Amino acid sequence: MKQSQTTHNTALPGIFQFLKKQAVQLRYGKELKLRKNWYYQPLSEGLHGLEFFKSTTLTPHWLTLNQELRAGVMIDQKKGFILEINATEDIEWIQCAVGALKKSEIKRVRISIDDKCKAEILDMATDIWNDMRIKIEGQQTSFQLRVEWEGAGTLYYSHPFINKGISPKEANSQKNIICLVLDGITAECIDKDRTPHMYAFFKGGVECSNVYSQGDWTLPAFSSMLTGQYPSKHGVTNPDQHETVLDAKTQTLPQLLREGGYRTFGYSSHLRFNPAYGHAKGFERFFFRPLAYDHNYVQQIHEAIWQLEAHRDEPNFLFLHFFDSHPPYKPFTYLKNVLTKPFRTGDSSYRTKEDGDDRYELDDRLTKLKEMDLAFGMFFSYLKEQPWFDQSTVILTADHGVTQVQEKKPLLLFDRVNIPLFVRSSELSQHKNSDFVEGNVDLMASILHLAQIETPPNVDGRLWSFLGGEIRNQAFSESLYRKVYSAVIRDHSNCYHFKCPFDEITRKISFEALESLTAYKRVNGRDVEEDVVVENNQQGDVQDKFRKYLEV
Repeated sequence: MKQSQTTHNTALPGIFQFLKKQAVQLRYGKELKLRKNWYYQPLSEGLHGLEFFKSTTLTPHWLTLNQELRAGVMIDQKKGFILEINATEDIEWIQCAVGALKKSEIKRVRISIDDKCKAEILDMATDIWNDMRIKIEGQQTSFQLRVEWEGAGTLYYSHPFINKGISPKEANSQKNIICLVLDGITAECIDKDRTPHMYAFFKGGVECSNVYSQGDWTLPAFSSMLTGQYPSKHGVTNPDQHETVLDAKTQTLPQLLREGGYRTFGYSSHLRFNPAYGHAKGFERFFFRPLAYDHNYVQQIHEAIWQLEAHRDEPNFLFLHFFDSHPPYKPFTYLKNVLTKPFRTGDSSYRTKEDGDDRYELDDRLTKLKEMDLAFGMFFSYLKEQPWFDQSTVILTADHGVTQVQEKKPLLLFDRVNIPLFVRSSELSQHKNSDFVEGNVDLMASILHLAQIETPPNVDGRLWSFLGGEIRNQAFSESLYRKVYSAVIRDHSNCYHFKCPFDEITRKISFEALESLTAYKRVNGRDVEEDVVVENNQQGDVQDKFRKYLEV
């Protein structure tokens, strides 16, 4: 993986990084710069279009301060820095940010427009982004921007964002689009008993009961959500020796929204949703705070509110990933000890004596969801109080289901790929929807529709049926990991599990070398796991169904 050699503080202790490197060396006989091990070094891959940096010879990077990434350049005082800003319409204001690492000695930063000082920072705070919004006087479509500073060190400068004077009402039908992605939960995890605040908030919208992820774990699922493509198409499915990154030509969901006038804000709390894979492309602000298993949701909600408050008069797209709901959960709180007795059953290392019986198990996943639900309730209260709430859409979904693997069973069982989907918008009436939804890939097409932005032709996903899209008669999920390809097609009557060899280097799926084809009955939207016999003369037809998905 290409990345700058500039040093930077890392999130993991040095001993942990050393052990990870040793494990990789033992496995492959050499040290590999795997993207899943990337931590905050300036990164030159996966950048979105940076039109105003074309006038400079400096190489742009993803730059990180306080775990927040911005696309920018590193400049020193000797070189100075000048940008030529050119637009096709009058520019109302320009917003940019400067920053530096902790030990820098940069004392003063000055921003000039056509040699007139327009903004100045004295005693600049380090290890954070210092944002400035500069009003552009008169009707200007082009000008020269100069950055100067005093002191010593390297200055980080983010790519500027300009406002062309288009009001949100003219540009977008939806003022704000907020997408909440909980990691590793099924649809049944969200109900009036376990998550009363989530349930009550989305009771006023659409609740979908027949939704499936296209990737069975975080890396391929997020890559599909951001591109609208099946894992076999975008190829970002393996975090090991033969890993890949999103194609530079592929337009991402935040990229299209950003070009359409939205302020784009992303928050990742796990290594598999990672700028090194191209996942930050299109986000104006992107927080990368992985491996925080306890209470990460508190900071995410705060950052989301601050983003919405800072841009009250502009359309926003927020894409928030909550890893707290994924094992190992760690709900070590007073709430766990006192209020969660209804979730204690069976035998476990967590025990309490009650009525002479000490056999109680604490289900940490449900407890953590209950804990998160309280915080979400406060977030929803904030949203409902805002004047723009009736012109906004809030979505709650998951990347994949519960990831436990059952021995001697097909990989993509119901609970592994079944996910929730709740959508609340003033454009939608309250109802339950049982149509098939391909949860990862359909997200992009549906959000772009809400924003009145055209969906690219290479997107595999469809518009949700309750927004006017074509009703699906089946749903597809797949897994491409190392040397095995697994896939499943679910229709109203049956689900077909397919397995064959997969070459992780050439990415060839060997359909002709069928290893297994299993069929289960489906009743009332669930897999019953009662075998359905697929006759030899039917196997070819079933295989053709799988092939068609890869030819989209």
